[in-house]
Amino acid sequence: MWFNSTEVLNMSKEKFQTVETKKNERIFHYEILGIILFVLTIFTIAKLGVVGKYLMLTVKVLFGDWYFLIVLLTMAYSIRCILIHQKLKISNIRYLGIFLIILALILLSHFTMHKYVRNYSQNYLKLTLSLYFNYFKTNQPSAIVGGGIIGALIFYLFYFLFSEVGVILLSIILCFIGTVFITKKTIKDFVKMVFGFFKKIFKKVKKASNFVQNTIDSYDSSYQIKKIKYHVYPTNNETEYKNASQVAKTKANDLKMILNQLNIFYTQISYLVCRNATMYFISSHYTIQISKIQPYLRKIFNNYLVKYDNIKRELILEVSNDLQMPLRVSEIEKASDEEVCFGIDDRNQFLNLEYDNNKSIVFGKSQQQIGHYFDSIIIGLMHTKQNLNYYFIDLTNTTQLSSSTDPQEINHVINIINERIDKINKAGFSSINKYNSQAKNPEIGEVVIIHGIDKFLNSDAEVDKIKYILQTTNQYGFIYLFSVSSENSYVNQIVNLFDYKLFLDNKLSYSNQVIGFQRFDLINPDYEGYLAYKNIIIRMTILLLQDKEYQSIKNRY
Repeated sequence: MWFNSTEVLNMSKEKFQTVETKKNERIFHYEILGIILFVLTIFTIAKLGVVGKYLMLTVKVLFGDWYFLIVLLTMAYSIRCILIHQKLKISNIRYLGIFLIILALILLSHFTMHKYVRNYSQNYLKLTLSLYFNYFKTNQPSAIVGGGIIGALIFYLFYFLFSEVGVILLSIILCFIGTVFITKKTIKDFVKMVFGFFKKIFKKVKKASNFVQNTIDSYDSSYQIKKIKYHVYPTNNETEYKNASQVAKTKANDLKMILNQLNIFYTQISYLVCRNATMYFISSHYTIQISKIQPYLRKIFNNYLVKYDNIKRELILEVSNDLQMPLRVSEIEKASDEEVCFGIDDRNQFLNLEYDNNKSIVFGKSQQQIGHYFDSIIIGLMHTKQNLNYYFIDLTNTTQLSSSTDPQEINHVINIINERIDKINKAGFSSINKYNSQAKNPEIGEVVIIHGIDKFLNSDAEVDKIKYILQTTNQYGFIYLFSVSSENSYVNQIVNLFDYKLFLDNKLSYSNQVIGFQRFDLINPDYEGYLAYKNIIIRMTILLLQDKEYQSIKNRY
């Protein structure tokens, strides 16, 4: 049989064109798939529109707390489709390793959901699925999702086959095998590699530890920047404290009964009996609607303040104790052996003056009350073993332990500040800490108290003076305590420069801006206030100093 060369050539061309067309179609299909998956992934991550919101919700409900791994893997696959126009080889041992590790993580993460549901029903899977569907409807950000629907199905399959311990062991084994698959090493080589890694880490940690120890040993401890140190409050009345603890235990049980009756899920109820209040903590993976339990809470507690800790996912009830205990002079003296106490927080711990956060301002309606508070600080300063100077300028003339009532004394303090700054800078140092590490005659700390700073701030010039000392002296060994009992435009220019803000009442507009949600009717106006530090609000107890105690204190010191 004879073949025409032209016909053969045409047949070859047609075959080549067919193969090329199929290749182009395959590339086109992969690129379209990759683009679609990439766009959907972006919508999911950014929660764009209804589509993005429900895509993210679906992935989260299906795969649980490790949903973001699925999203990232989907994005990686989409990019692969766009760049590499080939099928994903499922048989690849490294892909299998990744799958096993993800499966292990999903199984382990579902223990949180399992521990949660087992308190309410023996039908674990049914209750778990109902919670997932409820979460899909409500989408509560604080809700726990464990391993998701897929994780729950696999978890309870292994749970009924091997028990809880078996699931843990199986997950560890899967993680180990997955890691071996990814590294493509034998088990023997993998174990040697792990031990070698930890051996290197241990050597580096030991080397760093020796360096730190040598640095500490060579450091001149004649002057150290003070950090806040906490001391557990030793109650003066153990009988009353035990009674308050018993009451708290009873109230906590009542609270537990109410939550169970209302079918409100929670993981734990705890309480802490503090000096003037008892804190009740309700831990839950789901947001508890306070309006739902409010009518029942009123039957248990006469008066309370509701707070919520987003980090710990705790609903906090602050209830004032029947027994109110002010801070006494003897406690200040005891706490001030090494530190200078300025109050006791809502966890029964002393708060002390420090150099790192060295600026405090007190807001109060009563100048006499603030004066009593500053007098307590002076008592601590006189009693402490620290080498400290202090300047107490009382512009209200309501205290008995002040060193001056003359506004011009502020200029004298500024001169002292400038002299110290010049001295330290000329020596080639930027802080008192560095200066004192080498100086023969180290500088000591200075505490500056100005009672009634609003009496001084009557012009831009005075404001500039106060701004200067608050903004420039953080590293030079000064601590500032100011007070305000009235409002003006000049005061508003400096309030944000303070690290601590103590509010003894809420009559001033600024207190309402900072701690407006707090309830001053719950605290004792004579010796309690709210301390604002960054985003933290603390119920604080201060000294209750009787008039008859002043002369006795003066005679002692």
